[in-house]
This record gives sequence, structure tokens and C-alpha cells, in this order.
Amino acid sequence: MTERTPDDARAEARIEAALCNLGADQRPPLGWQARVLASAPRPSVWRRWWAGRAAAFTGALAAAAVLALVVIWRPWRPDAASPELAVLVDRQGGATRGGAAHVGDVLRVSARHGPGHRAIWIYRGDEPLLACPGGPGCSDADGALAAEIPIDLVGTYTVVALWSASPIAAPAGTRDEALAAAERGGAGRRVESIVVN
Repeated sequence: MTERTPDDARAEARIEAALCNLGADQRPPLGWQARVLASAPRPSVWRRWWAGRAAAFTGALAAAAVLALVVIWRPWRPDAASPELAVLVDRQGGATRGGAAHVGDVLRVSARHGPGHRAIWIYRGDEPLLACPGGPGCSDADGALAAEIPIDLVGTYTVVALWSASPIAAPAGTRDEALAAAERGGAGRRVESIVVN
């Protein structure tokens, strides 16, 4: 081991003093934090006003959106509800495979709805076969409008149940034209199809 000399001790003291004063000329002057904060831009009047009301405005906007969804999706009018529509194929022949309807079966339809006007239209393809009320095979009892028609040809039979607060005109033209006219008159509808083999 080497011995320490007085020159070594003086050199160490000089180095320690230099290390302690390292960066003394780079220290910020007193009060620098206050000057920096004072020079920062202040928020505008609009930003201060908005910061105090942002939560209330956002909450009111969310409540309005929920209310709008409830009003749009909820049917408030009693005539806006769909009618009950029952479509039954009464088998007239013997047992057959599958559940498809066949020529010779009878198509029975019943539509029930609250107060107002009801109608049942039955089509084969685009050809009108029966319009109730008033057509042959139509009846109106116990608040239900019923129709019955024999299935005499192969094809797709379409049953349309209509309801409205105003009278429903008899179908005219093609099925799509008649449905468009009924909707323009304010009628609601339900449609079901049956394929006959």
C-alpha cells in the first residue's frame, strides 16, 4: 500500500471543493418558478366558462339522446302495434312427407287487432285471390277477421294482414302497388308466405 502525502491530501480537498461548486454558475436565480408560472398563457374566458359547465352539458346531452331513442323506438300510438296473424294449412288429403302445403289443402287465416279497420289479402304470386272483409270465404267474429280459401294450384301464397285507423281500400293493381297504396293511406301490415308443392 502506498502512503499518503500532504500533496495528495491537498489535491483531494481541491477536487472535493470543485465538485461541491459544480454547476453553481448554472443554478437558476431565486424566484424563477413564480416568473415562469406568471408568463404562462391564461385560459380564455370561454375555456374557463366551459370547464365549469362541461359535465352538466354532457349529462344533459346524454339524457336527451336517451329520451330521443325511447321516443323513436317506442310505439306510442295504439294502432302502431302489429296485429295477431295466424296462418294455418288444413290438410285435406292423407299423410304426406314434410310440413309443406299441397294442392287440395285449405288455407285458413285469422287477424286480430284492437279498434280500427282490418283487412286480409291473399295472393298467389302477384295474382289477388281474396280480399277481406267482403270477399267470399271471409268472416268477422269475436274481434277477429278470418279468411278461408282452398289451395288449388302450386305456387307461393302470400297472406297480408293490414290495420289502420281509417278505412282500407280494396287492393288494386299488383301486390306491391296495393301494399304501397295501403301504406300511403296510413295502414300497417304483416306479411307471411306459404309455398305450395
